[in-house]
Amino acid sequence: MKPVVTVTNIFPEAGLDRLRAHCDLRANMTENPPTSGELRTFAAESDALVTYLSDKIGPDIIGSARRLKIIANYGAGFNNIDVACAAERGIWVSNTPGVLHETTADLTWAMILSAARRIAPADRYTREGKFTGWQAGLFLGSDVYGKTLGIVGCGEIGRAVARRALGFGMRVLYHQRRRLPEPLERELRAEYASLEDLLHSSDYVTLHVPLTPETRYLIGDRQLAAMKPTAYLIHTARGKVVDDRA
Repeated sequence: MKPVVTVTNIFPEAGLDRLRAHCDLRANMTENPPTSGELRTFAAESDALVTYLSDKIGPDIIGSARRLKIIANYGAGFNNIDVACAAERGIWVSNTPGVLHETTADLTWAMILSAARRIAPADRYTREGKFTGWQAGLFLGSDVYGKTLGIVGCGEIGRAVARRALGFGMRVLYHQRRRLPEPLERELRAEYASLEDLLHSSDYVTLHVPLTPETRYLIGDRQLAAMKPTAYLIHTARGKVVDDRA
């Protein structure tokens, strides 16, 4: 008897084909995320679940699992899953680290350049038919070259962002719990700084930390007040790393 594997949302067809060859595959091939009730049913009837960040897998879902052996999260993050609860029931939890760090670094730099050169508002302005001709101060923007980049969380993604900064002649500051080895600091031309000093000195601050109890609302009123009035905050980490109310 083949193990039952349930995929909770649209999944690449090549991956589904590989699963079909070995499993009794059940897949939600709609763009609508499953309800809590549907997730409980999936957990109760499956040997493995392939989940997404939009699927909140808490004790109520895990508690309904009768034979579930693994929850495989489709993404690097896994804060949507109660890992401790799964561990208590002997259920493995997996993720896909290291797959998208270069891609996320590209996205980070797209946001840096878009913010600095005011690309998004200029695009909207033009599409709305408001552009009537060149003006010296219209969407002037600011330079990136030679400015200071502050990287909060210098793991795979943060280091990929730092490498791209070399081409822009930027001073790179970084902050995380543990300092990088000196050879890596030299390679990246990166300087270790406290979070306060990094925020105070940087023209662009990028966030690349996981969401943990320690990093939840890492950036709030006090941290934003410490930044330069002209600085940009580029947020490509989990949403709750920044307190939106601030």
